[in-house]
Amino acid sequence: MKLQKLIFILIFSLFLNGCQMSEQNKERKEISILYSSISDFQRDFGFVKDKFKDLNIKIIEFSPQLGTGLWNEMRYISTESAGWDSKRYINIVEEQKPDILFFPQSTYADLLNEGMLSDLSTYASEDGFKGINANIIEALNEIGDGRLYALSDSISSQVLFYNKDLFKQFMIPEPTDQMSWDQVLNLAKQFSSQDKLNGLYLLNYDETGLLIKMGMTNGLKWYDSLNQRTLFNNPAWKKTLEDLVAFYQEKTSFTSQEDPADLFLDGKLAMTLNTYQFAMKINNNREKKINWGVVTEPVNPNEPNISKTMNFQYLNGICAGTRNFKESLEVWKYINSEEAARLKKT
Repeated sequence: MKLQKLIFILIFSLFLNGCQMSEQNKERKEISILYSSISDFQRDFGFVKDKFKDLNIKIIEFSPQLGTGLWNEMRYISTESAGWDSKRYINIVEEQKPDILFFPQSTYADLLNEGMLSDLSTYASEDGFKGINANIIEALNEIGDGRLYALSDSISSQVLFYNKDLFKQFMIPEPTDQMSWDQVLNLAKQFSSQDKLNGLYLLNYDETGLLIKMGMTNGLKWYDSLNQRTLFNNPAWKKTLEDLVAFYQEKTSFTSQEDPADLFLDGKLAMTLNTYQFAMKINNNREKKINWGVVTEPVNPNEPNISKTMNFQYLNGICAGTRNFKESLEVWKYINSEEAARLKKT
């Protein structure tokens, strides 16, 4: 009798454990994240798996298919012969159907056009995303046509580098923080009479790009998406265009195909609007040393503390076709939280 009772208890225990394990497996949902590689995710966000132990977080790699890349100044450049293009990335999303996406900013517009990103504006407003500067959220809303589809944990911006020795040599006042575009261009024009010397080099801006950037800095919009028309026909844009034409007529802008860092080190360039990578190039050059300084980028005098050259290297959002939106939202919010930012730095 005792043996029968013991067998019954043993069978019941095994049955109960089996039910519990079955229930646990049933509740353990899978969330897939499209990231450069498994090892990269483990390095950057390995702690996320520890936070969500009730979820099976699967990493879908895009580097093996798209190749690796690097950030050169403000642009993502492929280091593979195959190149890194949005169409191939979109194909991966369509085939693999990940829940959360990580992607370069250059892919953002194409993902939006294909309707592949969930609108997260409501959830961002509710949570407020403590630790993320309001200006960054505003910039992300701007590139999302007024809606928030993604956040970023990697941001770069530009500052104005200048050659102190050249300013001293030609007795020209040095740049200062929070100068307007007018002030910067006028300062550059003072070098126009010097042979083989450029007053200003602007990273990634041609004439049209600089016109739009100057207008945006001063709070001007160039396109009305609702009525599908341009907005250049107003006095503010007219003045901006006149200032730009006057600047280029002085022939003081950078036009050479040489590396601006080399020109800067050779004393042929007075100022350049550039990124931190420019400073690294200057500091890493052991043969040539110059006396240089740095001030803020040109700003709107009415909003001197707001940057308009912010660039989001990698963005992350939730795929519009996810079947696990609730769980994906929780993981996405944590990835972009203050706690995650602290852990990522350690």
